[in-house]
Amino acid sequence: MQITIFLIYMVAVVSKLFPEKDYGFIKTLDTGRGIYFHRNSVTHGDFERIEVSTGVQFSETPGEMGLQASTSNDMGH
Repeated sequence: MQITIFLIYMVAVVSKLFPEKDYGFIKTLDTGRGIYFHRNSVTHGDFERIEVSTGVQFSETPGEMGLQASTSNDMGH
């Protein structure tokens, strides 16, 4: 039996960034929802490269305090 898993990536921009605390928030382009992300969810070690207004692709996962970005890819990478 083969199981295929599809990740759905959505598009957002970084709306708030707290580099000294290793996290930030992205705002989805479709609904404007704010979603938390942590440094560890940013792929390729690009946390240092992102800034407010950087476009990202991401997938969501439930977290302790609501939805959070589980994978964030800098669209300029």
